[in-house]
Amino acid sequence: MTTRLQLKKVTTADLVRRFTEIAIERHDAMQDRNVRQANRLQDEETRICDELKSRGSDERQALLPLLDYPHVAVQCDAAGRCLGFAPEKAIPVLETLLHCGHWNEIGGASFMLELYRKGKWKPT
Repeated sequence: MTTRLQLKKVTTADLVRRFTEIAIERHDAMQDRNVRQANRLQDEETRICDELKSRGSDERQALLPLLDYPHVAVQCDAAGRCLGFAPEKAIPVLETLLHCGHWNEIGGASFMLELYRKGKWKPT
């Protein structure tokens, strides 16, 4: 587990690299029905995104290239994290994921789009 203090010392590129690893690890944990592990990884991903957001000139922009990453889990997690500042780029990715054939990403994309469109979730 990484702490907030440790994350402050990590480069943006390394945070994005770890975000990518986490998304894939979380996908695998969900495929194995290991919810505890998936939740732990989700918490770590949230800490990374909070750190990127705290870096002044919105370093979350570094997540945008992940919308085209070859693994659907990375695309899904990145789209959810980019929805608050780049919905015009994140929404088409989430819509595509609705037909990707992976239950976890289909569910995640569907849930995020529904809440966002109904105004019940306002990502920042």
